[in-house]
Amino acid sequence: MQGLKVSSRLISRALRKANLAPSIQGHTKEALQDENKSTFQEYYKAKGDARTLRDTYMEMLAASLAKAGDGNQESILKALRQRERQRNSARKIHFIQGKLRTGSTTMITTTDSKGSRIDITDKAEMEKAILASNHEKFSQSFHTPFYQDPLKREFGFKGLTVAAQATLAGVYDSNYPISQSVLDVIAQWEIPEAVRSLGPLKIALSVEQYKSFWNKANENVSCYPSALSFSTMNSFDDDIA
Repeated sequence: MQGLKVSSRLISRALRKANLAPSIQGHTKEALQDENKSTFQEYYKAKGDARTLRDTYMEMLAASLAKAGDGNQESILKALRQRERQRNSARKIHFIQGKLRTGSTTMITTTDSKGSRIDITDKAEMEKAILASNHEKFSQSFHTPFYQDPLKREFGFKGLTVAAQATLAGVYDSNYPISQSVLDVIAQWEIPEAVRSLGPLKIALSVEQYKSFWNKANENVSCYPSALSFSTMNSFDDDIA
């Protein structure tokens, strides 16, 4: 709109994030401003009805959980509303105590031994939950074949063994009894001829660049598919770096 050069890939990515159709690129500046104004009006209208919309959502969630056989709808809805009140109270307390700094972790949600989701606001308990989550992530593949002998001994943990090189070359042959399903997986790791013909490739991302990304990653917009927030992973990465 201002005569600046912008990558088409950047535009496409921004449109996908904003859930907008590609056809919007052909709109004029005035049309985009009008649509932006209309969108903000809808946003503020929805924001004014936030409490009603939240209650409706919890009612629908309770009905869905009850239908799935997770309990009585009335009891589930009561538990959801109680949890919502606890979350609101925790936010207000942290606001009064001045603990709601940007980027700080003030509450995490995890699952107890009975499968119930609980909110944790105590600093020591949050640290325990974060450490337990990191340990679970670190050890989540310990039961897989490549963490057991003989594959662990042949391939190691860095893929720098003779067996690893033979796998990439497509000539791996083990003297140990290995299931056919694992051999089928190993066979897929052979470097395609089209890639092998390119010769050695330089690593485009250095260790310093990798650390730099995690040090500057925006905790407010980054996410992770887990009950614990992305910021917990970032905080431990800072300690390691």
